[in-house]
Amino acid sequence: MTYMIKGEAEKIYRSIFKKDIPEITIERFKKISERLEQGFQPEEIEKHQKITSTISDLAAAEYTSRILRKNPLLIRKFQTMIYLGECLPENYDLFINEKKGIIKTLLMFAVVPFNSVYKFVKGFLLLKIKI
Repeated sequence: MTYMIKGEAEKIYRSIFKKDIPEITIERFKKISERLEQGFQPEEIEKHQKITSTISDLAAAEYTSRILRKNPLLIRKFQTMIYLGECLPENYDLFINEKKGIIKTLLMFAVVPFNSVYKFVKGFLLLKIKI
């Protein structure tokens, strides 16, 4: 029942971490994904398949879905991939900030609200147009 799990895993991982997915993460994601899908109706799984296959910016679609409380399967699969990505040493710098100074950190805090609004609007439009 799991929909082209490798392609889905690669697309979700790339949208979060901006790099190729390790093979071990694909295997782990596949096992978890199969169990996740068991709790959803076929219509919800089909909608998720359509989202992951047609939308180019999955991160924006997931962010919008989380805010609007829609597409729970997409949200759960993103959460799962983040948990799996946290376990990989190559993603350490994405989760732990030991290098940036106070000025760079303040600049990041100034930019984040604009990026969030942009991602929400983009995700909203993508979901409305493509789904």
